Amino acid sequence: DTFNPIYSTSPTVISLMGFVFEPLFSVNEDGTTTNVLADSYTVSPDGKSIVVKLKQNVKWHDGSTFICPDILYTIDKIKNSNSRYKSLLKTTTDVMAIDYNTLKVTFDKPTPNPVALLSFPIIKGYSADSGDFKPIGTGPYVFNKDKLDAYDTYHNGLAKISVVKINNVPDSEKYISLFNASVFDVADSGIIDMKTYTPRSKANVMNYVSNKMIYVGCARDCVRIKRPAFLAIEKLP
Repeated sequence: DTFNPIYSTSPTVISLMGFVFEPLFSVNEDGTTTNVLADSYTVSPDGKSIVVKLKQNVKWHDGSTFICPDILYTIDKIKNSNSRYKSLLKTTTDVMAIDYNTLKVTFDKPTPNPVALLSFPIIKGYSADSGDFKPIGTGPYVFNKDKLDAYDTYHNGLAKISVVKINNVPDSEKYISLFNASVFDVADSGIIDMKTYTPRSKANVMNYVSNKMIYVGCARDCVRIKRPAFLAIEKLP
């Protein structure tokens, strides 16, 4: 696999790189969005384009400045690959940098919540052109082989945990065993099947939001299906 967050298919690598790389916007549990690398945005009256202003003075972990060309590069790599984020950009017809800190994205039809489509991680320009990808992001942690170190000039303030240690585990059986033995503190449901697994007594199961959505459609007269579904949705926490 790879540490490149737009190409990786490993659940653990994707979770790990979430500490290193950031999107323009993140999607919250209630479906709203939060600005991450974006400072502000304006959606056109027809809903077919969005102009995004970037946060000022955001630095990559190598000290260089985060700018619009980095986003253009990321989008190009996603659209011309089998990236898991490719579906987010399928209605995008044009992306342009108005200047180094202003991005315009155009869609082929009115888009109700375009910021939610800009929730993919941004990689540094030209960082994926060689075979040896180095995970240099803008996030709260810097990747250092077997650990993550808090980024001291992170644009959103220094992380409260200074070091996060990384354990390289060969398989899911060993993964569960080490978690039960408290060798490490966090386990991902992408590896552990939470439907069959009973966590250690002091473990807490935490939910998190992704940018994946499931659409269920049924006929207008399909009352026997719609009514139980709506009741179930209303009971969700």
